[in-house]
Amino acid sequence: MIDEEPEQGSRGSLVIVATLVYSGFVVTALLWLYLRDRVQILPEMAFGELEGYASLGVGTAVGLGLSGIIALFVRYQAAFQGLEARLRVTLGSLSESEIVLLAMTSAIGEELLFRCALQDVVGPYLSALVFGVLHTGPGLLLWGACAAILGLCFSLLIDSGCGLLSVTVAHALINFISLRRMTLP
Repeated sequence: MIDEEPEQGSRGSLVIVATLVYSGFVVTALLWLYLRDRVQILPEMAFGELEGYASLGVGTAVGLGLSGIIALFVRYQAAFQGLEARLRVTLGSLSESEIVLLAMTSAIGEELLFRCALQDVVGPYLSALVFGVLHTGPGLLLWGACAAILGLCFSLLIDSGCGLLSVTVAHALINFISLRRMTLP
């Protein structure tokens, strides 16, 4: 009989570590902006050139559209099926609240760090590349490549006048839908 308790502890540790890492991303981004005297860009980057509801709508549309494309790749491409299977084993099963927490904290932390702080210095292409590289690990080259492409999409949305709200909502939706598909029984 398989003991379920260690999985619960391990899963809880994963969520705690991830939350701490993404909180560190937020602190790093804000510190970087502060040290460069660029904190004032946060209000103007929040919505970009869009109003609040428009920014939210663009983020929702982009997140759902990209999630649909990802789901098609997972359904019809063996490499993506293998990647998702590998991630499923790593993540184990997560509760709905853990999925929401991971989706939101990762989206907020990564968008503040990569699209706000880093992109402000190195531009959209290099920030997307760094984003992809940080998502790569042993056996996860495809995930890193996909992350770089998604990072470039988010970076170009920022450059086209969409704000951090748009890309953060899109990112959170993609993470939520992907995590839900991978981890719920």
